[in-house]
Amino acid sequence: MPQLLALLQLIVAAIVGALAPGARMPILAAPAAGNVTIQPQPVYQGCNDLVVHADVGTPWQDVLAHFSDPSSVFAVWQFNNLRQRYLGIYFADPSAPTDGPSAVDVPIFAIFACVSHDGSVQ
Repeated sequence: MPQLLALLQLIVAAIVGALAPGARMPILAAPAAGNVTIQPQPVYQGCNDLVVHADVGTPWQDVLAHFSDPSSVFAVWQFNNLRQRYLGIYFADPSAPTDGPSAVDVPIFAIFACVSHDGSVQ
């Protein structure tokens, strides 16, 4: 429970800092591979909430590469705090429409990633 509270405080601080006029986001973690960091953890068949740190402009494929089996990912939504809703950023079916940004647009964000079988992120 203390880790969850600390994580929530970190997320709130990042959001408040990002919304402040003229604010610059501090680097909170060193990138794991390239410019994306996701806390190593299991993901389960179905949909999973994850917190991602990534450089603005990072392609979504670089985020997906952190899944143990990227081909198992069939849908990803990014939470947009300003709109207070999830935006579709990736679907395995390329004909499915997305309404999110074409690449990472904030340095810390939550995603709702749906996978076809158990695996992990790192």
